[in-house]
Amino acid sequence: MSEQARKKQKVAEAPKAAPAAAAAPAEAAQEEEEDDLSGPQMIAKLVNTSVGITTGDVKKLQEAGFYTVEAVAFALKKNLLAVKGISEAKADKILTEAGKLVPMGFTTATEYYQRRADIIQLCTGSKELDKLLGGGIETGSITEIFGEFRTGKSQICHTLAVTCQLPVSQGGGEGKCLYIDTEGTFRPDRLLSVAERYKLNGTEVLDNVAFARAYNSDHQLGLLTQAAAMMVESRYALLIVDSSTALYRTDYQGRGELCNRQTHLGQFMRTLQRLADEFGVAVVITNQVVATVDGAQMFNPDPKKPVGGNVVAHASTTRLYLRKGRGETRICKIYDSPNLPESEAVFAINPDGIGDPKDMSAYVYLDVSLQLKTIPSNPILPVFVKGGILTSLEEVFGEVGGCTTVDVLKFDPKSLKLILRVPKEDYVKVRTALTLIAKFQEIPCRFHVNCVSPVLLSLQFNGGKDKVIFATKEDLAGPSKIVLPESDPAPGLILPNGDINWNCPCLGGMATGPCGVEFREAFSCFHYSEVEPKGSDCYEAFSQMQSCFSKYPTVYNKSGDNDEDDEGIQGEVQMKVDELLEGATEERPPPESPAEASGGEVERKK
Repeated sequence: MSEQARKKQKVAEAPKAAPAAAAAPAEAAQEEEEDDLSGPQMIAKLVNTSVGITTGDVKKLQEAGFYTVEAVAFALKKNLLAVKGISEAKADKILTEAGKLVPMGFTTATEYYQRRADIIQLCTGSKELDKLLGGGIETGSITEIFGEFRTGKSQICHTLAVTCQLPVSQGGGEGKCLYIDTEGTFRPDRLLSVAERYKLNGTEVLDNVAFARAYNSDHQLGLLTQAAAMMVESRYALLIVDSSTALYRTDYQGRGELCNRQTHLGQFMRTLQRLADEFGVAVVITNQVVATVDGAQMFNPDPKKPVGGNVVAHASTTRLYLRKGRGETRICKIYDSPNLPESEAVFAINPDGIGDPKDMSAYVYLDVSLQLKTIPSNPILPVFVKGGILTSLEEVFGEVGGCTTVDVLKFDPKSLKLILRVPKEDYVKVRTALTLIAKFQEIPCRFHVNCVSPVLLSLQFNGGKDKVIFATKEDLAGPSKIVLPESDPAPGLILPNGDINWNCPCLGGMATGPCGVEFREAFSCFHYSEVEPKGSDCYEAFSQMQSCFSKYPTVYNKSGDNDEDDEGIQGEVQMKVDELLEGATEERPPPESPAEASGGEVERKK
């Protein structure tokens, strides 16, 4: 609801004062024209006997669900023809008159920018969440909130049902609330708790909330027609549907009804958008999520997606994704928005509604994955990763960027996942530096940010060998009662079941180097060999491995200058290669001539 629309409705409810004698007719006409352009116009303005539009025609339109001039102007001609008693000629006249009263042509970007500046935003109860949304829930558009159960969707709706009644100066809309419940989660006592927080009269708050329970998808769509009639009679600032897709998931089942479901859902979403355009109300819908079960989920850290497909995605202006935090905290992420950047905020579910967590961190935590085109031969250490990030910061932002505080809290060398901690004021610089990093140790790479959160606990990280235990202030006040389990001894080269431990540090990275495949085949052949002497049947495998070693002399040192290599597994492998090659050369008979080979073949056939 824009500021001008609110003023117009407020003036319409107040008694009209007699015009001042000195008021100029031109100024009064101009003010009236501005009022007509700023809010919904009653459908009675379409009555024009000169062109054949009578009061009876307007009454027929009202019975069909058209209560404002905007509703008629935005409607299709076939929708008007469906009204009993409206002919094609009469429909053309009605649309022509509606087009004169409702501006539907082009305008300048400057005028539209000024109109957007008057849009009212409803506070959510959390300053961090309002900051994420650029001030709050925007009126005149659809805001979708989706997430798993117990993530705070209904709690946000209950808080908004109260905050929309606050004055505009306090982050409200000075209007009532329409609440459509499809899951049976509406609780008036929650409204009273929020009202007490804002020092509002509980009885008045409940009276200003119009509640309806929807029992099927047709009933849910029909309630919007009643909502339009109620908005004409009184000023409403918010329309809530909790949840918008729950009934569709039960009313339409299977792929055979998918087309009908999406068509009906599209009509419902279009009606919501029409109400937002006509009356300037904020439309907030909640949505459920579904887990993907295809093979792509193994590459997706969060395989859940909202229900409704592209129909809901395209109809929603702003989409918010909620997920659980620790305790009463929840994390909200901008999933899609035409003007808001992708970011996150943490809010809390308190006894008096949505609010901010008690302890807000001054840092931002990033869950990052390092993706390499090829695996390097040398082990990747966290200090190298941090050095690459700081180098990129210095290249982009100069010496100031190189002094940025970046802490690697967690690093998993197997999955190459890490958790970074950076100050809030340096978050944008670090994201920019991560995006611009193209090589890591001369290998093409990409840093992918999986998740960003101001709360470390919201990042699920199970990599590495360490076990992280979180303790409260009360736990830290006294002696520790936590007993850590005894750590298992590090496995050697050969596991207890007889298999080869390719992750053993004693291999020196040979199993993952440029000749890793050849090395593993040769070493496996020798390890599982049962002939005497052991490994004599592995000549071909070791020969291919040695040929591969010769192609990378800088990686596999053969000069003998490094004594440590001879003492390690590489020296043992090289000795075994030389031994097998010498033995195979001595034991192999000289090659036969073609004639002898042919004669021998004949003898064998006989």
